[in-house]
Amino acid sequence: MKSFQTLCLCLAIVGVIGCSNDSGTEQVVDKSSEDVKSAEKTPTKSSVETEAEKVDQASVDRLVEQAAQRIRNRELTSAINLLSDAIDLAPNNSELYFRKAGVLADLGEIEAAEKSFSQAIDLKPAESKYRNSRGFFYLSRQSYDRALADFSAAIQLEPQYKQAYNNRGLVRVARGEFKASYADFQKAINIDAKYSDAYNNLGFAYYNSGKDDLALESFDRVLKQDADYLNAYNNRGLIHFKAERFDKAVSDFTEAIVRQPNKIKFYQHRREAYLKLEKEEEAKADFEKMTWLNGLAAINRHVARNSDDPAGYLARADYLLEDGQERAALTDFVRAIELDSRSGKAYVKRAAYWLKKGRLEKANADCEIALRREPLQEAYSIKGDIHFKKEEFEQAVAAYEQAKRFDSDVAQAYLLLSEQQQQSGKVKQASASFERAVSLDSSLSPQKP
Repeated sequence: MKSFQTLCLCLAIVGVIGCSNDSGTEQVVDKSSEDVKSAEKTPTKSSVETEAEKVDQASVDRLVEQAAQRIRNRELTSAINLLSDAIDLAPNNSELYFRKAGVLADLGEIEAAEKSFSQAIDLKPAESKYRNSRGFFYLSRQSYDRALADFSAAIQLEPQYKQAYNNRGLVRVARGEFKASYADFQKAINIDAKYSDAYNNLGFAYYNSGKDDLALESFDRVLKQDADYLNAYNNRGLIHFKAERFDKAVSDFTEAIVRQPNKIKFYQHRREAYLKLEKEEEAKADFEKMTWLNGLAAINRHVARNSDDPAGYLARADYLLEDGQERAALTDFVRAIELDSRSGKAYVKRAAYWLKKGRLEKANADCEIALRREPLQEAYSIKGDIHFKKEEFEQAVAAYEQAKRFDSDVAQAYLLLSEQQQQSGKVKQASASFERAVSLDSSLSPQKP
C-alpha cells in the first residue's frame, strides 16, 4: 500500500479473477451483479448449427468447465491454456476472450490481458460488462483516462448499470474530482439503496477529500446494512486511528481480521495501533503474522504459475499447517495427489495430517497406498505411530525398524512391548525388548522385567 492511511475500496467488476493492485486498495467482485451470473454461464451459439458445429460446441463447453475448475483451484496458467484451446474451436465467441482476459489480468500478463479484453469488445461492442471490466483493468493500471472512457461507455450502453457508476466514481477520486465522484456513488446508491460497495466508496471519497465525519457516517451505514463487510471495518478503523482513538481502531481492525485472516494490510494497520497503545507483544505477534503471510503470498504466486506441479501444493500445505490452517492444507494434499497419484510422497504427507487429527484408519490407508508406490521410510514411521496409538506395540516396533527410526518414542514402544510380553509369559522376548528399549534411551530404568 502507498501509506498506512490508504483505505480499502470496492470496485464492482465482473469477469476479472483477482482484483488487487499495487496501490494497496482492495476491490471486491459484486456478487449481486446480474453480469456475474451471465458470465458464469457456458458460452452458447444463437444461430442454427450443423451437427459438426454442435460437436465443436460440446468440446468448447467441456473446455470452459475445465477452465472454471482450474480457476477455482487457482491454477491460472492451466486455465489460460484451456481457454486458448476453446478459442481455437470458437474464435468468434466473445465470452471466451473475456474470460481469458480476466485470468491473464490476475496473472499480471498485462499486454495479453488488454488484447483479450479488446478482442471481446470488438466481437460484441454492445456488451456493457466488457467495457466495465476493461475499465477496471485500466484503473488497476492507473490508466485513468482509458478507465473513465470505458466506464462511461458502459453507462451509455446500460444507464442503470450501478457497478459502472461505482467504478467511475473511483476513477474520479483517483483524479481528485471529488464532487463528481460523490455524484457517481450517489447515482449507484439511487439505483440500489442497499449497495454497500457504493456507500463504502463514498466514504472513501469523503475521507480523501478531508470530510472525515461524513466518511465515518458512510462506513457506519455500510456496517448497519452488512455486519460482515470487512473493508468497512478496516476503513472505519483508519478513521479512528487518524483521530487517535486507538482502542476503537484495534477493535475494527480485529473485526476485519476475523473475517479475512490472511490479509496482510489488516495486521499492518492493527500493529500500528498496538504500537500507539504501547502494546509491544501484540504488535510483535502481528508483525510475525505479516511475515508469514508474505511467505504464503510467494508460495501462492509459484503455485499459480506452476499449477501442474504437485510439489508446489505440497509445499503450500506444509506452510499452511504451520499456521493451523488444516482445511486449506488438506485441499492442497488432495490436489497434489490428483496431479501425481503415482508418487507416494503426497499420500505420506496426507497420512501425517490424518495421524495428527487422530484419524488413524485414514492415515493407515494413505500409508498403504504410499508403500505400494515406493518404500518410503516416512510411511513406515507413520505406520509405527499408528500402531503405537492403537497399543499394537509389536507391529509398531516392526514398522519403526523398517523406517530406520531410533528415537525415544521408539524406545517407549519397545518398553511397552516388553511389558506386554512379560504379562503374556514371554520372558525371553520381554527381556530382549527391554534391552532394546534401554539401548535406544539410556534414561530408562536399568531394572529388567
